[in-house]
Amino acid sequence: MTEHLRDYLDPDIDEMAFKILDPEPDILQRTLVKRGPAILEHLGGERVGTTEDGQIWRFPGVDDNTVAITIHEPDVIIPAMIRYGDRGLFYGYTGKDQPYWTPNTKLTEIPKDVATGYPEADGLVAVVAALHAASYWPRRLKWLTASALGPLRDPIARKRWNPNPAQTKQEIAAHYNIRQELFQGPTSILGKELSQYSSGLLLPGRRFESLEDLQRQKVDSLARKLELARADTLLEVGGGWAA
Repeated sequence: MTEHLRDYLDPDIDEMAFKILDPEPDILQRTLVKRGPAILEHLGGERVGTTEDGQIWRFPGVDDNTVAITIHEPDVIIPAMIRYGDRGLFYGYTGKDQPYWTPNTKLTEIPKDVATGYPEADGLVAVVAALHAASYWPRRLKWLTASALGPLRDPIARKRWNPNPAQTKQEIAAHYNIRQELFQGPTSILGKELSQYSSGLLLPGRRFESLEDLQRQKVDSLARKLELARADTLLEVGGGWAA
């Protein structure tokens, strides 16, 4: 999730976004542009209207609710949603300029136990969860097909594989050589005081004023559980983007 947030703040860092939204015009892509709406309906979608902004689609949610989106660029986002599942949905929302789709807050039902009071943010979470669930079988089918073709495909791929240190270095840099402003600048994704992006700790009966207060409570709680003294030094080894 943090990697997605990183791509949202700095879209240029990941070329995958452009490959997903603007792939080679092969026969599959042309078929998805032409037949995409019908496939989307087969996956549970319902086209409920068209406005100047684009097509309005409604989908069943994951908690017996209904979610809806407005697709501004149907020929781009519908093929991407079908071909790449939730990745196509994500990159279609975090493009460099205007998003290819947006949550339709008027038609999206937000479960009361998860609503935060911010309709667009709640709608975005509900839509992503619903369409991720809807794309399960297409993604599963792709995985099964790849597994079945693996014995035939892998020997050919190994023969064609050519170690390329320059390409490997570029791929590593795309994930880890990130401009420092993302972590410590005005639009930092980390807490200003403790430089962390993980959640805080809510304690019963304890008031708080900000996310920084909750993060401080979490760190204090961990220090107590580890029985750290002032003279101790703690080395924290991160587990990557999923930590």
